[in-house]
Amino acid sequence: MGRGKLKQKRKSKLKRDKRKEQGKIVRFTLANFPKKFKGLKDKYAYQSNMHNLVFKDASLENVNYRSSIITNCNFRNAKLIGVDFIGVNLKNTNFQNAIFENVIFFNVNLKGTDFKNATFKNVTFISTNLKKAKNLIVDTENIKILNQYPNINLKPYLKDALLNLSNCSQIYKYHTLHVNKTKLNMWFISLLLSDYSQSDLSRGFKA
Repeated sequence: MGRGKLKQKRKSKLKRDKRKEQGKIVRFTLANFPKKFKGLKDKYAYQSNMHNLVFKDASLENVNYRSSIITNCNFRNAKLIGVDFIGVNLKNTNFQNAIFENVIFFNVNLKGTDFKNATFKNVTFISTNLKKAKNLIVDTENIKILNQYPNINLKPYLKDALLNLSNCSQIYKYHTLHVNKTKLNMWFISLLLSDYSQSDLSRGFKA
């Protein structure tokens, strides 16, 4: 590697380290890397750009991929627990024999994505075209499909509790419950309401 590239690499590393120290998001970008990744845990991966990477036999837990590109990647035999793919391009990615548990696919490109022999437990596809995926067998017992925006009459006390949470930057910045300061994300709220009552959610959010 020439001096110019080494200097540029050091400069990029310093820039990434500085962003980490400031608590800012550091975007992950990598393509055509031959070594396997063992996995990832407790990570908010915003605008990641990954192409032709190997996650074979990897373990991913509590990872939120948002507005990301994950194309031609190999997740064969991987275990994904509590993983969210939100606004992600998964074109031609391989999930053969993968295990999905408590996973959400929201507005995801599944063209050529292979799910052969994958197993699912509490998996939700929201506003996602499943017809272009390969070998995806929809098991209605373990897979939930939502294509119509939820029409839910929120109680005033729950709506107020949710809107008050927008003042907490550590919650609001992920835009899971909020579209903006005045509009709520009913897709995800509807998922919570499938397991909890409005009064239970209100008490939890206030706490």
